[in-house]
Amino acid sequence: MTLPDAGHYGIWSWALLFALLVLFPLMAAQNARVRNVDQIPRISIYISSCLVLWALFVGAMLVLRVESAPLASLGLHFELDLGSSSLWVGALTIYSLAIAASAQTWRERWNVPVPPILARVLPETPRETLAFLFIVCPTAGITEEVLFRSFAITRLAAITGDAWSATAVAALGFALGHTYQGAIGMISTAMIGLGYSVSYLATGSLMPAVVAHMSHNALSAFLFKFEPASAAGRRP
Repeated sequence: MTLPDAGHYGIWSWALLFALLVLFPLMAAQNARVRNVDQIPRISIYISSCLVLWALFVGAMLVLRVESAPLASLGLHFELDLGSSSLWVGALTIYSLAIAASAQTWRERWNVPVPPILARVLPETPRETLAFLFIVCPTAGITEEVLFRSFAITRLAAITGDAWSATAVAALGFALGHTYQGAIGMISTAMIGLGYSVSYLATGSLMPAVVAHMSHNALSAFLFKFEPASAAGRRP
């Protein structure tokens, strides 16, 4: 990827980057402290989270407009051929699901309780499942990839002069934005983010990561189950 110098971007790029890497993680940390989260309807959690992500996404689109940059500058194009795209999507989906499964295994093996809010992420009822599949999955797949992969990496790379160090910082910010998942969840999130980043840097296209991210979330609704710490404590 071509690395522009920091002067290529304006103040609004840096303001949004600050929001992504500092303010968003602080908000996530605050959400992790919410009490009685088990009493909050899942769909309310879904909608509020998605609104924040779409607000940040709109901010990124406005920055592009102010800077007269095309969507392709964030890897939002379909120049990668279908065969290569399919291979990347398949590999990324398998990789991310394997990381998520490993994280669940680590929690069980080390008897690490599931954070209460993480236990509320995956749907249980048909209504929650529909909301998760058609609201949460597209939102996370599109907005998080644009924000924490292409937008963050391109701006950070302009500062560091190196795409891979920028990728590491972006992955850290992405992980901190998932504080509510606990230490194991943050580590697995960073590893998954790094995988998506490799795809973006290798192909110049964000689309495989977007589709893989959506697929990962959708399949997680059926493959995984997070048991609340309180329930785990009542097991014989």
